[in-house]
Amino acid sequence: MEAEVREIRDHLAQYPPFDNLSEELLDEVAAAVEIAYFKAGTAILERDEPTHTLSYIRSGAVEVYLHNGQLYNRLDEGDIFGQFDLLRNQRVRFPVKAIEDTLLYLIPETVFQHLCSEDNNFADFVELSGSRLKSTVEQSLRDNDM
Repeated sequence: MEAEVREIRDHLAQYPPFDNLSEELLDEVAAAVEIAYFKAGTAILERDEPTHTLSYIRSGAVEVYLHNGQLYNRLDEGDIFGQFDLLRNQRVRFPVKAIEDTLLYLIPETVFQHLCSEDNNFADFVELSGSRLKSTVEQSLRDNDM
């Protein structure tokens, strides 16, 4: 395994949902990753554009927005985004913008789908993490109204 792929693999293995993958699946993901860089202030995903990758934040930070422009969430190193678009219909529902210079690992849709079918923990994580994020945002909004 070449050094770059090993570094990608080792970083992914530190964060959920990749931290519980088998060695074989982790190797598959690392070998398929494409790397993308976005300067602070740059749009990463725009509403309704097609998407075919799961994004993993290697470094930096992003903001995820609702369709009305309201902030939905902030994500940083080790977080993923785009899973709901891949599960739903491959169109971006939540626009994403880099708020810091950001390095992403882009995981192709075919690898994402393979992980969902081969690893129940991975599938559960990507399918259920939206509920947790939504409830956190809703609680935050309730707290701000007080």
